[in-house]
Amino acid sequence: MVAVKTQALYNEILEAIESNKLPIPSQPEIATELQEVVNDPGVTVEDLCKIIKKDPGLTARILRLANSPLVRGRVPIQGLDNAIARMGVGFVGNLAIGLALEQMFKTSNKLIAQRMIAAWEHCSYVACICSALALQNAKLPVDQAMLAGLLHEIGILSILSFAEKHPEILADEQTLDKIIETHSAKLSQAIMTAWQFAPELRSIPVELYDYYLKKDKADLADTLLVAKIYALDDTTHPLTKLNRAELPAFKRLGLDPKKSLDHYSELKEAVDLARKLLG
Repeated sequence: MVAVKTQALYNEILEAIESNKLPIPSQPEIATELQEVVNDPGVTVEDLCKIIKKDPGLTARILRLANSPLVRGRVPIQGLDNAIARMGVGFVGNLAIGLALEQMFKTSNKLIAQRMIAAWEHCSYVACICSALALQNAKLPVDQAMLAGLLHEIGILSILSFAEKHPEILADEQTLDKIIETHSAKLSQAIMTAWQFAPELRSIPVELYDYYLKKDKADLADTLLVAKIYALDDTTHPLTKLNRAELPAFKRLGLDPKKSLDHYSELKEAVDLARKLLG
C-alpha cells in the first residue's frame, strides 16, 4: 500500500515539475555567479575574490580551510586572494558554491525545517568524508568530491517544497520518507542538470547506486557511495544493509569493507577536521 501511495505522490511531483507547477529551485545568486566564473577559463583570482567577499561568512570559512592541514598549507594565509592562489580558482569556486547552497535548506515551517536541517547536516558530513577520501587518492579532485557530497541530495528540496504545500503528505511521514529515499537521487540529477553542472558531476547522485559497475579505477561515485555508507552507520538506511565485501568501491579506494571509518585514524582525523571547518 505504501509503495503504491509513494509512487502516486511521486508521479504527482513529477507532473508538477513537468507542468512548471513545481519549479526546480533556483540557486542562490552568489552560487550562480560563482558557477559562471568557475566555468570561465579566463577567470582570475580577483574575479573570484569580488564574488566571495559579498558573503563575509563564506569568506571566513574559505580562509579557515586555507589555513588547515586539509590543504597542507605551511605558511599562514590572511587574505582571500592568497587563499585562492594557494588552493586554486577551481577548488575555491567549487567549495564556495557548495557552501553557498546551505541557505536553501531553510524554511519557516517547523516540520519541514527539521528535515532540511537533517538533510544538510547529512550532506555536509558526507562531503567531509568525500574530501578526506579524495585526499588519500591523488587522482581524485578534492573540491569536486566535496561538492558532490554537498549536492547529492539536493533533490530533497523539491520534495519538501511540494510537501510543504500539501499537508496530507507531511502528515504521512512514512510515505514522505519513502519518497525521499527512493526518488531524491533522480531529482538531484534533474536539479543539477537545470543548474548546468558538468555532466560528470550531475550524474553522480544516480550513479552511486550502480553498486557493481565495473571501472578501472576509483571515481567520485565510488567516493560518494563509501562516504554515504560510513555516514549512515548506526542507522536503518537500506545502504547499511548492503554486503560491503561485495562492493567494488571499497577495493578501488583501498579500504577494508569490514572496517568502519573509526578504524582509519588518519582518515577519521581528516573528516573531523573538515567538519569543524565547514561548521
